[in-house]
Amino acid sequence: SSDLKALVVRGASADDAALDPAHDAARESADAAGAALRRLLASSPRLLARSAGGTLELYHAYGARGEPTVGSAEAGHRLAQEARAHGVERHGCRGCPTPCGWEFAREDGSAQRAHFGAALALGPALGLADFAAQLELLAACDRAGLDAREMGALLELACARDPSLHGDAARMQQRIDGLARGADLDPPALLGAVAYARAHGLESELASAQGQSARRERAPAAELGQHTSAGGSDPLRSFPFLAATDGTAARLRALVAPLPLADGGDDPLDPRGKGRLVWWHENLAAAFDLSGFCAFSGGALLADGICTLDELAAAVAPPAVLARASGAPARAWLAAGADLALLRRALDPSFGDVPDELCAPGLFPEYLRCRGATRAGALDARALDAIGSLRNAQPWTELDAGCAQAAQPAPLPRIEATARGRVRVRAVGPLGDALAPELELALPCSLAAALDALGAALAAAQPRADGRAWLYDSSGEPRVAVFRAGERLAPHARIDAGDVLDLVSVIGGG
Repeated sequence: SSDLKALVVRGASADDAALDPAHDAARESADAAGAALRRLLASSPRLLARSAGGTLELYHAYGARGEPTVGSAEAGHRLAQEARAHGVERHGCRGCPTPCGWEFAREDGSAQRAHFGAALALGPALGLADFAAQLELLAACDRAGLDAREMGALLELACARDPSLHGDAARMQQRIDGLARGADLDPPALLGAVAYARAHGLESELASAQGQSARRERAPAAELGQHTSAGGSDPLRSFPFLAATDGTAARLRALVAPLPLADGGDDPLDPRGKGRLVWWHENLAAAFDLSGFCAFSGGALLADGICTLDELAAAVAPPAVLARASGAPARAWLAAGADLALLRRALDPSFGDVPDELCAPGLFPEYLRCRGATRAGALDARALDAIGSLRNAQPWTELDAGCAQAAQPAPLPRIEATARGRVRVRAVGPLGDALAPELELALPCSLAAALDALGAALAAAQPRADGRAWLYDSSGEPRVAVFRAGERLAPHARIDAGDVLDLVSVIGGG
């Protein structure tokens, strides 16, 4: 009826529930399950790093990977350390053992909330290399009620038009205040970064997705996720946390099975086979949404190898989803996430302008084949008809199984050590706190040997803790990615005296 205003569903009253013995048993079971889940969260190195850094630990990760938005490994590590030094109060979701919200001290002593995505938009790309200046611009955006990421994109475009603005935090703050008052002398700025870029012929200077500014990323999967996610381009929902960054090939292969990896699928910078991984991650992100469980927390548990996808699904998926699992909770959960993504896409069929560089066969076209969609946004009727079944957990087109099986590892080349030497090691969060800034060992050696020596040093420094747990999971898979001068190192990479090694163990997004 057109007169319908609302639906109200009445459940049992609290008094009725209190008299039901089954209610008490269910509550005890739920409490026990919640306590077990909290213990798992508290054991995750990635979540501990996130809790210690308030998402600003990602500065170190972006610098270590050589992301141009940060500049260098040294700059990223310094910014992460500056942010941690400014932290004054932590907050987070009720009951979470690893809360990741922080308030930071401004120059006038007041507290300012910040997270990585907003700070990054107002940071190095604008010539602002210190965290204190970023906090001042964040505060100005909050006063004005402006989105910091969109404002950062506008200011970056303004710097392209007026290079003297670059690095001038005071003028940028005046620009933000003027925009809030409607007194900005450049009217297109009122319409957002995309309209501003179009008005001034600066489209090539702007990273955008789905009609708004987006984050520049080196990893093709991270770029593609911002364009395809039916939940919006916000990295919190669309960031492919394993396909894009620091997961190991073995863990990625095990997680997405039976989906086969393409040749090159385990290399974050290789565009091959990333469309299927973005599709899979979008299904998982939507599954987290319908479960009401933190995607960061769940992603970290998976990335750290603390639980399998079946175990996580059994713990957090809604009962209605698990009821149709037939012994495969992960498949049922991912199918429900895929159904939600399809319904979102049915409501908003447009993908917008996906740039040509993301239209290579293994990127956007592969994503569309998996989703059962066309570039124009039309959805395969079979995919829509399959909503409510488990079918949408599978791609709608058969995919190349280029490397469905893990290749047998080649024997590592023998590296003969000739002398004792030192390497510098950098990390953030609890791992960074536990590490000495330099490691002495027999050199040259392989990265695998250097990590073994590092694990021994951590065990000696923390005799009550398992130092190797920071570096390896229980199956022996690495939990850290190691970078040198912006390049991720393989286990057989040669390590020499004087090398600077950046250890990265983070969960993306934020």
